[in-house]
Amino acid sequence: MKRTTRSKSKCGFSGGPLGARGPLREYTAKALERRKTLVTGQCDDLKIRTSKTRVWLSRCGVEDGEPFDNKVTIEKLAGGRWVTVEEYPG
Repeated sequence: MKRTTRSKSKCGFSGGPLGARGPLREYTAKALERRKTLVTGQCDDLKIRTSKTRVWLSRCGVEDGEPFDNKVTIEKLAGGRWVTVEEYPG
């Protein structure tokens, strides 16, 4: 299967290589900070919510115990539960 990439769009989405799992979504912290906060969690702000995906932006940094600053967490709905599928520095 030939792999392709998608270019970065205005919403902060930069598609990665396409494969069996589909596009690997990557939202930048800068783009997420511009979005309205839908829910405020203990350490993270929910910035994007669809029926099958949630994207959180952490308000904590390395000094607070996070693995990196501006952590972006992507969750997918699987079997009725939200499962973290990716975390990366924004």
